[in-house]
Amino acid sequence: MKVVFVSHVSNKYGAGRSLLCLIDGLLQKGVECYVIMPRCGPMVEELKNRGIKYGVLPFKNWTSIGRMTLRQILRNGWSLFMSLIIAIKAYFWKVDIIYTNSSVTPVGAFVSFLLKKPHIWHIREFVEEHYGLSFSLGKLFTMKLIKQLSFRVIVISEALRQKYSQYIPAQKLKMVYNPVSITNKVSGNSKIKHNPGVPMIPTLLIVGCVYPSKGQIDAVLAVADIVRQGIQVKLKIVGDTVPEYLEQLKQIVVKNEIDRQVEFIKYTDNIASLYNSADIILVCSRWEAFGRTTVEGMLFKKPVIGALSGATPELIKENFNGLLYEAGNHRELAEKIKYLIKHTERAKQMGKNGFKEASEKYTIEKSTNQVYKIFQEAIENKK
Repeated sequence: MKVVFVSHVSNKYGAGRSLLCLIDGLLQKGVECYVIMPRCGPMVEELKNRGIKYGVLPFKNWTSIGRMTLRQILRNGWSLFMSLIIAIKAYFWKVDIIYTNSSVTPVGAFVSFLLKKPHIWHIREFVEEHYGLSFSLGKLFTMKLIKQLSFRVIVISEALRQKYSQYIPAQKLKMVYNPVSITNKVSGNSKIKHNPGVPMIPTLLIVGCVYPSKGQIDAVLAVADIVRQGIQVKLKIVGDTVPEYLEQLKQIVVKNEIDRQVEFIKYTDNIASLYNSADIILVCSRWEAFGRTTVEGMLFKKPVIGALSGATPELIKENFNGLLYEAGNHRELAEKIKYLIKHTERAKQMGKNGFKEASEKYTIEKSTNQVYKIFQEAIENKK
């Protein structure tokens, strides 16, 4: 079986990391994988390490902010042209299946149409809600194209399935949770070393792009409330930033005089030490389509507090592996944090519960088997 994966990103954030995990699983099944990306990036080195052939071709997305403009029309035209180039490349690779790793680009679907090969569309995001984007061809027409130009449409959570079920027939729409794999992991509830006699200050960790819809503002305001009540706590915010939003967060930090409690850390591939040094993981995202950091927190045996929105409630079971709060309600978040700080044994048990569930439910093997079965069905259907 030969599959070409069309990735809209070349980084190793959520969608990119999930794709790499899936490829790792498929390689174990003997699938020959190829990848097309719009630009060079960190993923290139990962593909080279796996011996995977790839191509870098500057195709565009069919999403934009606001209504379609002349520029977006030209971008769509360019994507059609690039689809032809990619189709030629895929033809010489003699691929059996075209797979698109996001709903934001149509080129994979166009390639499959040109080559008359089965197309699998893997939708990984709440486009409008999370990113504030719209489809340049209009939502209804775009959904019709996604339905018509796909053998199967895979979504990564029940929340996404519910959203897209009004456009995609049930027999075509499949839900497959993302696989989550942790490298350089340290087992157990390890903590960083500290000086004897100095009380440990609870550490909160929030990982992900520092972007408004990720909700870091909830965490900062919650910490301000907690500190005002005389409780010492640390907050580490890890991720690449949107400058305007980062500045807004820093202004809140300064205004509330919590600059000693809040630390901003640039994104790093190796975050094992950060997870291990944390006591509580926060996931404040408003519209998380799955939540890799939620599962990562569980795999490090940490209790997770998440916003009651998107797919987060699918992963966090209240009082079992974490707690939930109303998105945007920083006072409720502060109360949840204080509860876990006060009830350390309960928090530790939540971490253990989360680890057991995540270790069994979000594995590369389980996700790969589901996707591989869809690939087999697509090939059989083509005969």
